[in-house]
Amino acid sequence: MKRTEDKAYFMMGMFGFYMPPNYGEAEYAFHRLQKEVGSSWTLHIVDERRQKQVKLHRAKLLKSLHYEQMNSRLENIRDAQRKTCEWLLGHSSFTAWTQAHTQSDRQFLLWLSGKPGAGKSTLIKYAYAHAKRAEAENEILVAFFFHARGTELEKSVVGMYRAVLHQIFEAAPDLQHLLDNMVERTELTWPLDRLQRLLWALVDSLGSRRLRCFVDALDECDEESIRDMVNFLDELAQESERLYICFASRHYPTISIRGRRKMILEDATGHGRDLEMYVQRRLEVGDGQPADNIRRQLLKKANGVFMWVVLVVKILNKEYSGGRIFAVQSRL
Repeated sequence: MKRTEDKAYFMMGMFGFYMPPNYGEAEYAFHRLQKEVGSSWTLHIVDERRQKQVKLHRAKLLKSLHYEQMNSRLENIRDAQRKTCEWLLGHSSFTAWTQAHTQSDRQFLLWLSGKPGAGKSTLIKYAYAHAKRAEAENEILVAFFFHARGTELEKSVVGMYRAVLHQIFEAAPDLQHLLDNMVERTELTWPLDRLQRLLWALVDSLGSRRLRCFVDALDECDEESIRDMVNFLDELAQESERLYICFASRHYPTISIRGRRKMILEDATGHGRDLEMYVQRRLEVGDGQPADNIRRQLLKKANGVFMWVVLVVKILNKEYSGGRIFAVQSRL
């Protein structure tokens, strides 16, 4: 024969919590059940509100890291010409960097340098896009392109740190708990040291994941700030086996750091082939020996500078289309 309190104990399971049975309490079991339900519901409401507050707090901090022009430079760099830049993926320095998994490999930093207009930004954009397409589950990829003619944040290390941090948090939401104890900030109140500490904490919390960071056009930022930033990231990478960095800049600033592989763009055989391919496709000066001579002269005078080739090809095509073949030769 079932007791009165058995109904209360049965309903306890329906509400999903435990209430110790006390046989003989009869109707009082329902009083205890009501009290437990009320207490449990209150805790549920409090926990739900707390979760909403935490979510809102994190969203506000992420919004304060973000700024409108964060990806402007990357988006405005022209994509690589078809079939160009592919050589990078097989270059020994690049493969040593992408395939390094421990500090013993000593290849956590790759530095690409080149002349102004050589095509560094296009190459870094290509490398980043390729890495994103092949991104592994245990890898986080971020990028920042300094822009000397952009806003203050686009050409400062503060802007770089903010962009990198925002990308990491977006890619790894489980790391957003690192924001929970931080004071909410506005867009203009992120001190450099706070950003550095946050990045250090993020790298420390990566677990088995690797963070690969592409940073282009270091020469378009204040030199002293860049030196401090490079030294900070070097120290961070030395402490962690999870951080891998690819820098690109002109041949200055010259900064000596450990564990660096360096590539000089205009010395790369693949880059020379890209220039030849572009001239062969785009320069419209006919066939025969005179045309071949023009192409050879153009490539020789380019001295590895892709932007110069692009501009000169446009000029020569205009002269040739106007029937001024001798003007084409004299231009060179």
